[in-house]
Amino acid sequence: MEKVGKFYKKGTIFHPVLGKTFRCRIKLLDNPNKIQVRGYFLFLFGTQYWERVL
Repeated sequence: MEKVGKFYKKGTIFHPVLGKTFRCRIKLLDNPNKIQVRGYFLFLFGTQYWERVL
């Protein structure tokens, strides 16, 4: 992935249940322990927020 400002773009993410790979974008949030992960298929997308467990 390539860093562009607060985003990491031009990467992929794998969905293990579906067995498919999707385009991905990761956004760094103001909280240093949380990121936004977004997977794309055509013009549709799904977003998850991942939080680091210490």
